[in-house]
Amino acid sequence: MGIKQLCPLACFSLVSSINGAVPILHSGAECCLRLQKGLYSCNGMQSIDCTIPDDNIHRNACVPGSEDSLRSLIEGSLAVLEARLLVIMTGCIVELTGDDVAAVVREYRKKGVSVVLSETAGFKGDIHQGYEWVIQSIISFFQKSI
Repeated sequence: MGIKQLCPLACFSLVSSINGAVPILHSGAECCLRLQKGLYSCNGMQSIDCTIPDDNIHRNACVPGSEDSLRSLIEGSLAVLEARLLVIMTGCIVELTGDDVAAVVREYRKKGVSVVLSETAGFKGDIHQGYEWVIQSIISFFQKSI
């Protein structure tokens, strides 16, 4: 049996392990569920106890312009979760359709929300690269904040 590889989006587990940080997945239908199951089985059936907001974009919504879906997800997350840092993680569908997620992130930063963007599409790499990308985006955010 070979090494199991998950896509970079699975790094939501890293974000969930940071106190006060919430991963927000702007990704395709069932990406989050499948990755949770993958992490669960790869980690000796340990449970993943975290809240993961995900807009679960379906094929009929796979057109450029799902930024409104992301805004709605961010607003809902801010309303019900105690988050000090939001980490927006993008999946393949979002990146292939060309959503301007960075513009949404800038919009919320202007409102005073601590939000980070990490582009984690599966076609760019695997979970190992994803850890590097997510950590680098968080470090970069705090370096600019100082």
